[in-house]
Amino acid sequence: MRARIVAASAAAVAVTLAVAGVALVLLVQRSLERPMRGEARARAADVVVAVNVTPMPTLVPALAAPWPTLVQVLDRNGVVLAASADLSGRVPLLVVTPEHREPSGSTSLVSNGRRQDWRLDAVAASVRAQPVTVIVATSLAQVERTTRLIQVALLIGVPLLVALVALSAWRLVGRALRPVETLRREVAGFDHGPPGHRVTAPTSDDEIGHLALTLNALLDRLERSNGQQRRFVADASHELRSPVANIRAALEVALAHPTAAPWTDVATDVLDQNARMGRLVDDLLLLARAEAGELVRRDDAVDLAAVVRGTIARRAAGRVPVHLGQLDAGAVHGDAAPLGRIVENLVANAVRHAASKVDVTVTASARWVQLRVDDDGPGVPVEERARIFQPFVRLDADRSRQGGGTGLGLAIVAELVAAHGGTITVGDAHPGASFAVRFPHVADPALPPGSVAPVDGVLSASP
Repeated sequence: MRARIVAASAAAVAVTLAVAGVALVLLVQRSLERPMRGEARARAADVVVAVNVTPMPTLVPALAAPWPTLVQVLDRNGVVLAASADLSGRVPLLVVTPEHREPSGSTSLVSNGRRQDWRLDAVAASVRAQPVTVIVATSLAQVERTTRLIQVALLIGVPLLVALVALSAWRLVGRALRPVETLRREVAGFDHGPPGHRVTAPTSDDEIGHLALTLNALLDRLERSNGQQRRFVADASHELRSPVANIRAALEVALAHPTAAPWTDVATDVLDQNARMGRLVDDLLLLARAEAGELVRRDDAVDLAAVVRGTIARRAAGRVPVHLGQLDAGAVHGDAAPLGRIVENLVANAVRHAASKVDVTVTASARWVQLRVDDDGPGVPVEERARIFQPFVRLDADRSRQGGGTGLGLAIVAELVAAHGGTITVGDAHPGASFAVRFPHVADPALPPGSVAPVDGVLSASP
């Protein structure tokens, strides 16, 4: 990157100086040639005075001028009447017509044994009441010498300036990138450094300081994510170890006394533990897919009230009844199956902790569709309301295990709600806990605006 920046800077400066140099040469050349037209008129007036005698001389004497000057005097027919010594016997240098009596141009002539470039200007005049044309040839040698000196200076100075700019840019870019290289070395050395190491943020409030702060924030997030993964693996291993250990213990005891062992009870216990382990593995896979965003397609509009009715209707009878209250028809973006899993997990959690009943409602507004699940259990302490959505968090571990919970239900709910673009909060139901899930309300042509599905009853009765 340093080389590319220097190369780009040097190229930009080189192009700029080259264009400026060409413009300078042309400007100097034009500024030196501009007064030559006025000088030509002054020389023409001197020539008219010199040849306005009788008889007219054929050779025009040398004239005092800032630049070497040669002249020709033509009559109205373009015949040379008089000329400087170097132009004696030459044809007219310019073609003069009645329509264009004062043309200009340039040519190459030999004067004093050297070939030079000359500027030609024709000036209309009058000698003894006869119209004549005086052609003044002004040497461009001084102009060429001046422009050549400027060109040589540019040919030497431009590369030096470009090299100086490249060297300065190299050092400045290197100095600017030095903190970035320092940050890179620090990050590269993290594999051998202590845990929790962070880059040293410079005190300057600039882009490098912002980069260092961003890197430290990224490292904080990575450390938290790594810690969560480690805890998740440890918790998953612990949860899987329990049913495996129970199965092994049951089988070892039975095999130690094969004739006296109640094999029917052993088989039932092993199947229960196997089912528990299967549910745990299924929930782990579901949570992993939910975190990866592989479960939800947000292309369809789904009636949340219909999902709630179908999910509750398929539930087996539980420990406490589940009451369906107000069910407003409201469409949300998502899939019916993951939405049903949200309802199922929330209701199962409420049933597990409820004392006598669980209430489920769906309310719709212009912006939101809200699912609410209330129970009359012990509730959730305020300080624990954020933690219960983490995997394997149980506020009552023994009761959760006995009830068949894996400790992943609410974590799955949180992931699925986030995948649907919704939010979930925990409050008080006075008594008990109230879980409220809100999804953005979308327009669904199949649902009449403001329609309500009035279902109020008990869909799963207490056994």
